[in-house]
Amino acid sequence: VRGWWASALQALWPHFPYLRGSTLGSDLYFATFTVQLLGFLYYLVFYKQIAGSQSGLLSDLQNNLLPGSLVLTQLGLFLLITVDRILYVTRSLKVKLVVHLSISVLFLVAFYGTILFPSWSAQKMPSYVESAQGPLLGLFAVYLAYLTLSAAQVRCGFPLVTKDRLTDKYSEVRFYTYQGFRMIPFVFEMRCLLDWAFTPTSLKFWYWLTLEDIHHELLQTRANLEDSKTWNRALGEPFPLWPKFYCGVCGFVGVMVVLFFPLLYYSSFSPMMEPNAVNATSVSLAFSSTSPLFTAHLSLSTAQIQAQLANSAVVQQQLVQTRSATMGASPLSNTLNNIQILELSSYSLTTWSPSPPALAALERLLQGNASGSG
Repeated sequence: VRGWWASALQALWPHFPYLRGSTLGSDLYFATFTVQLLGFLYYLVFYKQIAGSQSGLLSDLQNNLLPGSLVLTQLGLFLLITVDRILYVTRSLKVKLVVHLSISVLFLVAFYGTILFPSWSAQKMPSYVESAQGPLLGLFAVYLAYLTLSAAQVRCGFPLVTKDRLTDKYSEVRFYTYQGFRMIPFVFEMRCLLDWAFTPTSLKFWYWLTLEDIHHELLQTRANLEDSKTWNRALGEPFPLWPKFYCGVCGFVGVMVVLFFPLLYYSSFSPMMEPNAVNATSVSLAFSSTSPLFTAHLSLSTAQIQAQLANSAVVQQQLVQTRSATMGASPLSNTLNNIQILELSSYSLTTWSPSPPALAALERLLQGNASGSG
């Protein structure tokens, strides 16, 4: 066995030149991080199909209760992104090789267990396996791309000097990607904390943040220089109308939409507002400590509700006029559209059959009330 391992290592050793310090390495971190982020979001979106959950993510958020398996899986994927960042900063290729082999074994076990040999899962949960095949294949495809990039990184080695691929050069894609990255809450700060913690440096953390701000300002300066070259304006020449329109006017309209669209959406003008008509009601009339004297129940179909709402305007107006004539000004006139007329049956659905003691108690109660009022 020892001879087999020795021959295997001798055969593999030439394919890892960076382990022997004979190459400058290659920087594949940005592509790897992009694929990892895609996998993180993919699992979050397709969790219901992958895990066979009965409820979706939106309903779980509305109920303020997230599945524990979703949280633990997302935590594991995030820790994998964190470990890859630490290995990239420290350029620990041997540890990277161990992590890559471990993730590859887990990937093969999950792939063979759920895709190639799903018989056990089909016996346990047949509907789950059928609905999860597509999303699982997509998830495996994403992490197969991650393992491919990870293997290429192990094969080529880490670069001797790491740098930020979004700020070292200028392009519109890099610029707007970096701006979006800076807008995500806490992500930029967490990356700075990791980089400072695992980079040999004499800077304080606040000086490290200052260094990151310098890179940010250099990128902004490159963007401003490229913008000046694009418009090629003479000194003192007014700015053209087109950029003023799409940047100034459209930007102002966008801020207005952000401010007032939620207010309009949750106002009475919202297109989501629908009449919340009563479709069933029950009435019960009883004296104290007696069985009900009168019970009535009314159920309306959708067609009956629509016809009632269409024909009840006159009855509603008469109700408001009658109330105003007898009780003066009524607030009902302000809520006329919210009034719904329901006509119950004039007879009870059940008969009243009190026991003799209950009837005697009711007679004493009524006689006492009558003598008290007299």
